[in-house]
Amino acid sequence: MRQVSRRSVNPKSAGGNAVSVAKASSAVAPANRQAAPPENTGQPFAKLEVVSLLGDQAYQLIKKDIIQCRLAPGAEISETALTKIYGLGKAPIRAALLRLSQDNLISSVPRRGYFVTPITIRNIQELYELRLDLEPAAAKRATSRCDIRNLMSLCKSLRYSDDGTNKLKFLEAHCEFHVAIARAAGNERITQLIASLLHDMARIIHFGEFAPNRGAEDLDVDHRVQQRQHEAIVESLAAGDPEVVEKVMRDHIEHSLDMVKRAAFASKSLVRI
Repeated sequence: MRQVSRRSVNPKSAGGNAVSVAKASSAVAPANRQAAPPENTGQPFAKLEVVSLLGDQAYQLIKKDIIQCRLAPGAEISETALTKIYGLGKAPIRAALLRLSQDNLISSVPRRGYFVTPITIRNIQELYELRLDLEPAAAKRATSRCDIRNLMSLCKSLRYSDDGTNKLKFLEAHCEFHVAIARAAGNERITQLIASLLHDMARIIHFGEFAPNRGAEDLDVDHRVQQRQHEAIVESLAAGDPEVVEKVMRDHIEHSLDMVKRAAFASKSLVRI
């Protein structure tokens, strides 16, 4: 049975950051000394299930480090290096890399290996253009249809902290807040598009909200503005004026874009300008 414990290493990566990782160890059961052949207990299927579970674990660990830029944009990574970093076998690491490539978070280059997908100004601009096309219009349609109490509760979750766990919780609450508004508009296809878009933008949004190369005072000012904008969105939805709702949502997204661009120009080693 595989047991997992935690230890920290300092992997060689483009970001140079130490990453908390999982180290797996195995406990081997005593050998079965009976002469009779073992019955077919479905063991191959059990092994496949274990690999699948470990693949999910590897996916979550690697994805978290990519989103937080601990695995830096553009960094070269390999199966061998990742097995050492996370203490997992090659099979789950390979399964995780396949899923991450489907998420466009890594890319595979023949005869070279895997690379963390870079962040580019063009990619930032295109993703935010889609948000500006979809979200203000959806918010306008959602006027007087939203569960205001739920949005107020989610708004309280949109608090900022230097703690890495809380940063990820912020991203989850941020996505849930915006998707809840889109869902209230009553168009499931638009809701799915916005949810998928925000999922694709998680790293970019995290980068803009918590950029390491921006001053703490500068970030604090932006965080306060963002917090107030989320509250204003809820207030305008409760007031029931569609035009105001559309404008407040547009202002909020444009401010987020501005944050990300300023973070990008302050962190040129992480972003392709």
